[in-house]
Amino acid sequence: MAEAQVAIAAYTGYWRVLDQALAEPGEDWSAEIKQYATGTEADSSLEYLKQLAAAGQYASGSTGISPRATKVEPALITITDCVDKTDNGFFDKSGQSIKAPDVSGSFYRHPSEIQVGQYVNGQWLVTLTTDDWTKTC
Repeated sequence: MAEAQVAIAAYTGYWRVLDQALAEPGEDWSAEIKQYATGTEADSSLEYLKQLAAAGQYASGSTGISPRATKVEPALITITDCVDKTDNGFFDKSGQSIKAPDVSGSFYRHPSEIQVGQYVNGQWLVTLTTDDWTKTC
């Protein structure tokens, strides 16, 4: 299961960078995000950061994760996780909290399924995350 450990490390790195980027969404995080994600996943994260910056919004705190590999295929690992944003803040440009309530559709703790693929250069990158904000975990 060495591949699973490397895939989980890539996913963990991705969240570390995302938490930093969400605190300063106006910066260019392309290179950092693309160290851990690719394709639609990287593009959607970068677009979200761009939208936050345009709205003058930002986040704080570290996202809690507890990933575990649930399916191991050649060059593709599926991970399930309980993403925990309980300790994260979300603010407008004046510093006022705009964090959504902890209810269905915006649960602070929610299940996520992640796909991490191995690419030609041997690097493992997050290719897809699917969050279910209607359930809690």
